[in-house]
Amino acid sequence: MSTNNGINKQEEINVVDLLNSRDWSSTCLGSQDSWEPSFKNIVNLFFHSKFPTVIFCGPDLLYIYNQANAPYITPKHPSAFGRPFSETHPEHFDYVKSRYELIKSTGKGLFEKDFRFMQCYNDYLQEIYISYTMSPIFKEDGTFWAVLNVSDYTTHKVLTERRIKTLSVLANRINDADSLESACHIIMKLFRENDKDIPFALIYFIDSDKLRSGFLPRAAHLISTTFNCKDLCNKDWDIPDNLLETPKTINLTENPDENYDLYIEVKRPTTKHLFLKCKSWPVHLVVKEDKDIKVLLKDGSQAILFPIKTSYDGELILSTILICGINPNRELDNDYTNFFRSVVNYVSTTITNGKLMEDERKQVEMQTNLNHQKLKFFQNISRELLTPLTLILSPLDEAINSCDRDNADIGKISSNMTEKHKILLVEDNVDMRNYLEELLRKEFEVYCVCNGYDAIMFLTKSTELPDLILSGRINFNTLILGLDYGADDYLVKPFSSRELIARIHTNIKLSLLRNQLISQQCKQEEIKQLLTSISSNILSGLDLKETLSEAVEDIHQLLLCDRVFVISYEPSEFKNYTVIALSKDSKAIRKINTKLGQSEAPVNQLESSDIEDEEFKIEVSSNTYCVDICEQVSMLSVMIKMHDNSWVGIKAHRSPNTSWSDSEIELFRQISIQINLVFDYLTLLEEKLVNESRIRFIKATDHVKNMILSNMSHELRTPLGTVMSISSSFENELLTVWQKDLNKILLHAADEVLSTINKIPNIVSIEEYKSASVNRVFDLLDVFENAIELFGERVGNKRIELALNYNPDILPKYVKSDPERLRLILMNLLSNSIKFTEEGEVIMKVLLKSSNDESFKDKNFIKLLIIVNDTGIG
Repeated sequence: MSTNNGINKQEEINVVDLLNSRDWSSTCLGSQDSWEPSFKNIVNLFFHSKFPTVIFCGPDLLYIYNQANAPYITPKHPSAFGRPFSETHPEHFDYVKSRYELIKSTGKGLFEKDFRFMQCYNDYLQEIYISYTMSPIFKEDGTFWAVLNVSDYTTHKVLTERRIKTLSVLANRINDADSLESACHIIMKLFRENDKDIPFALIYFIDSDKLRSGFLPRAAHLISTTFNCKDLCNKDWDIPDNLLETPKTINLTENPDENYDLYIEVKRPTTKHLFLKCKSWPVHLVVKEDKDIKVLLKDGSQAILFPIKTSYDGELILSTILICGINPNRELDNDYTNFFRSVVNYVSTTITNGKLMEDERKQVEMQTNLNHQKLKFFQNISRELLTPLTLILSPLDEAINSCDRDNADIGKISSNMTEKHKILLVEDNVDMRNYLEELLRKEFEVYCVCNGYDAIMFLTKSTELPDLILSGRINFNTLILGLDYGADDYLVKPFSSRELIARIHTNIKLSLLRNQLISQQCKQEEIKQLLTSISSNILSGLDLKETLSEAVEDIHQLLLCDRVFVISYEPSEFKNYTVIALSKDSKAIRKINTKLGQSEAPVNQLESSDIEDEEFKIEVSSNTYCVDICEQVSMLSVMIKMHDNSWVGIKAHRSPNTSWSDSEIELFRQISIQINLVFDYLTLLEEKLVNESRIRFIKATDHVKNMILSNMSHELRTPLGTVMSISSSFENELLTVWQKDLNKILLHAADEVLSTINKIPNIVSIEEYKSASVNRVFDLLDVFENAIELFGERVGNKRIELALNYNPDILPKYVKSDPERLRLILMNLLSNSIKFTEEGEVIMKVLLKSSNDESFKDKNFIKLLIIVNDTGIG
């Protein structure tokens, strides 16, 4: 093979010499003389290429490459040239073979970008990235021969992009840390996301003592790692076994257990470095020498320790030590080293910013605490000044403003306060406490305690809470707890005695009003529940006597009366107006079955009053004699009616000459209304059920009737059809005139019967329309015209004329009615007329009929007159 086409470079001549000196006759390619010209041109072309290019031939993938590819397979060059790829690169043979077979089967090339594979250099696996294209080489007859592989080694580009991305993320998170520890956690999280260039990382925080001569490192604390954390509080990480011993704390004031003097040289394809062989991380050595230290791990992998300094009081001190793992498949070249330097710079900046933020926050907290202490100090001073000031001014003000009118007012107020209210006095000053106790004890029941804690203990143990808490010093927690326990107000000194007493009376009155409102709301809710319970029990079908028994017990509790009972006014069911429900009372009624006329007798008619309504009557008697207990009572009763007849009466008794409030009378009225409503509802519900049952019965009856009529129509039509068929067959036979007349009479009679039978379904349809009529807007004229068109074919066969006569200016176009029912009427009228008309015409006239009926004088209602004229018989 000739290779003198401008090949002058020595490295290319070497590969050409290998090509020419190789005996190809023993391979699948055969001797060079047998190679096709196209293949020779491809080989000459790829030898001139500046890109690493390879040709794979045959099932064993004969390995032919150009001079540009030789530097990337230095350990195997030139022995690999022309040999099977399975022998030269067994680690990559399976992958390349699969690509080769795919191209051979499809006849199409392929391209892959930044493909990662491991290259072996003297038992060292190094990650390599290439972008390659593989194209098929065909013989002149079109059959597949080999694969041409052109590659571009992109390792440097991929590593540079990956490392720049890591540095960019670090730069974006520089200001996110608010403390030194959070800065370390942020850094470790970012390293965990880029574990290719930094497989693992640890950070030790250096704790130093400040001396006159400078800072002395005292201990190193493990603060964060990239490994999974088993217990963040105790800083317990899942450290792999291949790492060196990793204590949580290292005492830097003591000498290490190792001498750190064993270094091992590690050679890589283009670099060599000395690595320290030790058992634990050489933190002592880094602190002592203040430089980077490279170490070997237990499994032969590598790591490097970096000292990081931060500024403190204008001086750079060692603050942390960063331990970074080295990618075991990349050598520590200049690019890798520069990457680590950049990482250390960003880490140093992040830690410095976090330390500054932490120091600033501590300064703010210290300043805040100082301000709080100053405020507390001045409050104490103010309080100590206000206490004697109140003791001086309050008695003086009381002496100046005291007069007969004031004494009269105070006496009036005191006379109105029949019950002494409780006041809890909280004051730690003895003089102030004694003064206030003496001032308030004239009108109130005073309890004194020294401080807020004693006040809380008093409130906790007391069965009845005081009406008012008087405190000379407000603390926020005491205020909240006091209000939670039900205190009404707080009064802060300084104050005058008159203001103090007036405020106390006002707050007590407000408290009473609030309690009264709450009591009324609770009572209204109980009444609502009572009414709901009565309705639910009656509607659920509960026994009437049991329902009323529960009701009178609830009424008894609401009214606070002596007794409540229910009397029936139905002699047929309850003999002689019996008591059917009685509340639990200390004085039971002696006779339960008592006549109504003997139950009570009015003593003084002027003391009784009736509150009447249309459906019930409420009687209020302040003094009535009850024979059952043989004493005078005050009575409240209501009569409940059912179907305009007296049904039951509810009565309540209490001591004579006691009045009934409007709310109690209203309760009886509500109970009567509620019971009447429930029974009215039950009556309506019963009527509704009866009506629904009646409607269902009528519908069922109509359905049966319609079924009978339909079956009858069908059964009659069958024999009649036979008769008509036989009679029709006689028309073509030779018959006498008399026989023909008889046959015509028979056919005419059959038609009449058939017409009657056909009307039966119409009757059924009309009945169905009656039960399901509709009322909607429709086109009136369109209904008439459609009815005429339905009979067009029929009148055409009989050769008669069918016409519709109406005035469109008079008749409305749209009406609201039932169009189907109207259409059925028109069809019946026209069908009968056309049936009996053999010649001539059928005319349907539609007129607007006027009516004198008062019910149809409304313009919204109209009457139609439909006239059908025909020239037939009848």
